[in-house]
Amino acid sequence: MPNIDVWIFLAGLGVFLLGINQMEAGIKNLAGKSFKTFLKRYTKNVFSAILLGTLVTAVLQSSSVVSLMVMAFVGAGMMPLKNGIGVIFGANLGTTVTGWIVATVGFKFPIDAVALPILGIGGLLATLFANRVFFAELGRLLVGFGALFMGIEFMKEAVSVDTMDVSAIENLNFPPHLFFLVGTILTAIIQSSSATMAITLSALYAGLINLEIAGAIVIGGYLGTTVTVFLGALGGTVIRKRVALAHIGFNFLTSLLALIILIPLVRWIEGNLAFQDPLYQLVTFHSSFTLIGILVMLPFIGRYAQWVEGRMPIKEHNLSPKLAQVPPEVFEGALEAMRAETDDLWERIKSFRFNVFNAAKARSIFDTKDDGIMQQYKAIQTKEGELISYYLKVQNESLNPGESSQLDTIVHAVKRLSLATKNIQSVMHTIERMKEDEGELMATLRADIQAQFKAFYHELKLHFDQEDTSELQQIIYDAYRNNVNLIYSMVQKGVLSKTDLTSFLHMNSQIKQFKENLVAASQSIGAISKWNQ
Repeated sequence: MPNIDVWIFLAGLGVFLLGINQMEAGIKNLAGKSFKTFLKRYTKNVFSAILLGTLVTAVLQSSSVVSLMVMAFVGAGMMPLKNGIGVIFGANLGTTVTGWIVATVGFKFPIDAVALPILGIGGLLATLFANRVFFAELGRLLVGFGALFMGIEFMKEAVSVDTMDVSAIENLNFPPHLFFLVGTILTAIIQSSSATMAITLSALYAGLINLEIAGAIVIGGYLGTTVTVFLGALGGTVIRKRVALAHIGFNFLTSLLALIILIPLVRWIEGNLAFQDPLYQLVTFHSSFTLIGILVMLPFIGRYAQWVEGRMPIKEHNLSPKLAQVPPEVFEGALEAMRAETDDLWERIKSFRFNVFNAAKARSIFDTKDDGIMQQYKAIQTKEGELISYYLKVQNESLNPGESSQLDTIVHAVKRLSLATKNIQSVMHTIERMKEDEGELMATLRADIQAQFKAFYHELKLHFDQEDTSELQQIIYDAYRNNVNLIYSMVQKGVLSKTDLTSFLHMNSQIKQFKENLVAASQSIGAISKWNQ
């Protein structure tokens, strides 16, 4: 019968979990941004999404980090949910790599040859180079890697068997499928399927269980990871809940399928693979049923995404829904969400300007009963506030100088758009007077202003991402001088009184400033576009 030293086993489990945590943090800080950019750029279809999800998770050793990126990119509109689900499918396959590493290094090499040197080097790097980010994070990664295998060694030592080739649990005559619940509950408690895999490998290595029971426990661990996903989605955004639902649904269906084929698949692996080591057979089983689940679900991934979206519809309660769906800690997603909402702010301001110059009602447009123009103005102010508030949340994250610069650049665009709004708001009284005193020259002035804006927007679109704005500035100045000449003509011909001259010149100056603010905003947004190409 087995003799288990509970305290050594718990110490091993704790050190293993600590190692996983430190590895994840180290890799995330060392290469997180590169992988985020890589993931964003090369997930254009479902197949590439699955492959990239597998690769990134295999390297990062954290499906939770990948899931967070998926939530951010889907929420920002950078990735359709269908491709996001593909990344999650791949991430599930990528997590099986941990089992291969543990089975190979943790059980085939002595602790003093692997874990201790890595742990020692990592500790020295993290301590001696604490002020050097790269070396400090590399040290953390190595410490985590060493601790992971030291934990496995403790768990191996905690279990000893008095009689060789005796499966103690197997002799109880429980059906193997029943141990599925053991894996599910264990993973739900310790919040790590990698730890469940390490424990199962230790039990299999010690001869406490056979391959069928070990397979059932691993399937349970596969489903148990969804408890973490479920808890993380509670109280979260709709996108977070959609990603969680897609993850839980896929894991549930794959686990059900794996239970059905458990015994035939295990026996096929035992009878057909060249290696007879039960540890390698178990990790092969883990990778196999995960891959089978992906292949079964792949033809239906589009419909599955539609089903998930139907179960979790987005109810927009604010003017910046993308900001509400993207966690600020994922910088690339946050920046893209801010860009998208800034573009929406841009269009709202253009529409506001157009409506101010074309409002049909003759009463004052400051009348609160006018639910058109004033509602537009209030909505723009609200949206500006939402963008600045979100900016402050992103700014609180740990950003490198380049990220801070990009963030400040897009906030500069928001501020210039805010000034552009105030430019139009400040001349609304003058615009109202133009409607009331409509004459030939007044109509000409209104028509010229509208034509000037149309030409300006066209040129602005052509020069959107160019640093040299001299052509735009000349267009703005020419329109300004044309309007000044028209206003003077209106005074000379008695259409406009001298007392109103100042107001109309002020209006023309504000129009000029409005355009200049749009040019400055476009330069900032264009710079962000270049940095993210």
